[in-house]
Amino acid sequence: MRVYFLSSFIKAAFVASFCLVLFAFFQPVNASTTTITSRSDFDSGTYNNTEGASRSGQLRLQASGSFSTRVWKTPDLALGDQTSVVSDGTYLYVKVSGDNIFLRYDPVKNSWKNLANSPRYSGQGSDMKIIGGAIYATFGGYQYEFYKYIIATNTWTRMANMPDLMNTGGSIATDGTNIYAIRGTATTDFWKYTVSTNTWSTLTAAPGTISTGGSLTYNGGNFYTPRGGNTNTFYRYNVSGGTWSTMTNAPATLNSDGNITTNGDYIYVLRGSSTNSFYRYSITGDSWTTLTNTPQTTGFVGAVYHSGDGYIYIFRGNNTQEMWKYDIANDSFVGMTDLPNTPGTGSDLINYKGSLYYVRGNSSTNFYKYDLSAGTWSGLLAAFPATMADDVKGASAGAYLYFARGSSSTAFYRYDPNGDSFTTLAVSPATLGGGSTVVYPGSGDYLYVTRGLNTATFYRYSISGNTWDDAGATDLPANSTAGIGSRMSSDGTSIYYLSGLGTSRLLKYNIAGNSWTWINNVPFSTYYGTDMSYYNGKLYIQAGYYKQDFWEYNVSTNVWRRLPDLQSNFAYDQGPYNGAALASDGGGNLYSTNGANSLWWQRFSIASSNYPTSGIWISDVLDLSYVSSWTSLTATTETPGDSSISYETRSSADRTTWTSWLSVSGSTISSTAQRYLQIRATLHASTDQTITPVLNDVTVTYSGDTTAPSNPSSFTAKSQSGGSTITTGTTYKDRKSVV
Repeated sequence: MRVYFLSSFIKAAFVASFCLVLFAFFQPVNASTTTITSRSDFDSGTYNNTEGASRSGQLRLQASGSFSTRVWKTPDLALGDQTSVVSDGTYLYVKVSGDNIFLRYDPVKNSWKNLANSPRYSGQGSDMKIIGGAIYATFGGYQYEFYKYIIATNTWTRMANMPDLMNTGGSIATDGTNIYAIRGTATTDFWKYTVSTNTWSTLTAAPGTISTGGSLTYNGGNFYTPRGGNTNTFYRYNVSGGTWSTMTNAPATLNSDGNITTNGDYIYVLRGSSTNSFYRYSITGDSWTTLTNTPQTTGFVGAVYHSGDGYIYIFRGNNTQEMWKYDIANDSFVGMTDLPNTPGTGSDLINYKGSLYYVRGNSSTNFYKYDLSAGTWSGLLAAFPATMADDVKGASAGAYLYFARGSSSTAFYRYDPNGDSFTTLAVSPATLGGGSTVVYPGSGDYLYVTRGLNTATFYRYSISGNTWDDAGATDLPANSTAGIGSRMSSDGTSIYYLSGLGTSRLLKYNIAGNSWTWINNVPFSTYYGTDMSYYNGKLYIQAGYYKQDFWEYNVSTNVWRRLPDLQSNFAYDQGPYNGAALASDGGGNLYSTNGANSLWWQRFSIASSNYPTSGIWISDVLDLSYVSSWTSLTATTETPGDSSISYETRSSADRTTWTSWLSVSGSTISSTAQRYLQIRATLHASTDQTITPVLNDVTVTYSGDTTAPSNPSSFTAKSQSGGSTITTGTTYKDRKSVV
């Protein structure tokens, strides 16, 4: 028999629980503060035309300018059979195949966010549809589990199981009230899920077995699906009549799982099966149209219409990460046609008379031309006399393009665009290699060439004489040698030079004075993927070395400005690397290639102003534990010119129900004193939009619980549910000897 001294037991239990309460509710006694000041603090919030990357610990307006690309920001994982996709008009939601990863894509910000993992892995037959604020999901892969995801709370709830297992060709759709499902799996099974009762019922079977390629969508009282299974049969189910009809056959057989979608007028279907075929079905005309081919072959995943911007988002699938935007009105894909072949070390991009000339590099002799006005690539041009495989850059001068081969050779080439032919010129005085760059100042007889190979050697080459001159061009300063990532560009008067191989020096070469001057440091270290181009009084530079950084240097003011980041891709946010290049079209657009065997490239359009009129940053939710009253909101700022920053707050007791946003007047917080707080800062540019304000930190001061805690003098409880009353200070015996 065990004897328990409840006095000590209850006191211990009470003290333990009391300490927990004290820690949770009474820790921030009297005046407490929370300060947001670090890069991670700002990054945990939400940027909208603002950024915290230019300088750590500072929030400022995002520089103006915009990127356009063919392949948009990629998810972290490759997408295969059967990733499911759905749109709520604000975001795209993606449930990754063969995994429980669940993602959200923001088309406005071109960014992905990981949400709460789905409760089950996705297989063939996985699908999702939205009703109100909930996403209903199946998981395929011979599973019958059915779940609901609440968007507002980022939580999953299990619903009634489906009547049977779903697999390939399985799909769901909604009429806006309930869910309808084709089982697929080479069956004719067709079910209805009634949301209000959380129950399933069996409907009229499909006319034929539905298999791989089946996908259900709804429009105007009818559901539509391909039969799949390598047939071109297309079915319609009428809800009111409960009957199936066979519609006009699709243009080709369908045998690849993937989402079909509708914009209300038409149904859009990818053939998949590693083809480029893309079709549109007219709902009113019961007819098919073959659309523009997809940029690359597709398989699985499919397409989803996004009402927020009117585009159809198409996923390449086939275990890739590519995603494109399809412009319905113009039957075209947004962005520039992919590069014609994979770039690698030795790749380059040179503007000449309305075209960009693309050196593939990558140990090849391949050479192409992109027509800027037509947006089309030529076939292969004349081959280089030898393979291009070193970090070298060429230039245009007069009627020709000039290239050093590098690779520790002395070869120097001239390309004639009119005759599509190469000429081998006089060899360089010494071997050229990584970091060798050719530049032409826009007039005169000379090209200027760095030797590279981590040397300071600087040459000039006479175009008319086909001769090299070392003595006529002063060598680089000893601390600014040319290596991997060294680049040159000219404004027509001077030559600007980036030192290479992890250094960060920006120099200017005065042609008339034949002298070098250090003028600034670049905000990053140069390496593979670094490149530079001049336009309209400014140097534009991509950082390379996998970084997203994109910078503008104002020649007249000697000031750097961070531009919107280049689009990076994959889970590790890969930016430009070996073989990446940057070129100006001379009309306010810059073209950037990624290098590193990527066919993707992007165009940056320079804006007329430095900054947008305003931008917003919203803090992460601040958990203040307990708030009895607010004291102040204060900030450390820089507001040059007539730029300014204003603040609003909102509060919540449970992180679900929030007050409206209320302005901070002076330092006074108007929101209700509650545990959770968010801050919204609006940054206003100067009237001429040339200057951004800067927020260095923001501090919230508040009062916690001002009542000191005290111990109770006694404690009363029941020995068990419905048992005897027990009190402190008395000894009791437990007959069962159980604590």
